[in-house]
Amino acid sequence: MIGASGLQTKFDLTGRTALITGAAGLLGPEHAWALLECGAMVVLTDIDAAALDAIGDRLGRDIDTDRIQSRVMDVTDEDTVRRTAIDLAGAGIQPDILVNNAAIDPKVSGQSGLIEASRLEAFSLDQWNLELAVGLTGAMVCSKIFGSAMAASDRGGVILNIASDLSVFSPDQRLYRKPETPD
Repeated sequence: MIGASGLQTKFDLTGRTALITGAAGLLGPEHAWALLECGAMVVLTDIDAAALDAIGDRLGRDIDTDRIQSRVMDVTDEDTVRRTAIDLAGAGIQPDILVNNAAIDPKVSGQSGLIEASRLEAFSLDQWNLELAVGLTGAMVCSKIFGSAMAASDRGGVILNIASDLSVFSPDQRLYRKPETPD
């Protein structure tokens, strides 16, 4: 059994920087909190500037705000991601950890039309393309840009890709049946 100090040493991220995409979403603040507790600096990124500020303020109540940075970044726009990397490098910030967390989840964001979109035949191609752009293409773009810098660094790095458990196994659609939608 590892004592508390052993775990603390094992998971010590002091001097490391983690960049989290989709940081203003449901899981982003939780990832940030865990990384901050381990001593890392975090760079919170999201397309929603106001939500980023709120998350940074909330985390800053309990953690040294010098270890929290925020950048507005659209993971679907390679130029924006590249400019963010350049901006961070100019500020002397080199991410060692990339948490590809950005996703679209209408249940979380309260988007309208959720009942209609719960069935494949009613799911729009535009929504499909948006979800793929954010969840998959965004992860690839961020991995390409930030991962290349990590690979070139003497320190290396880690890329964590967050995905739904539904990416591993197919759900039982009967669980998602809604009484107000026809079979």
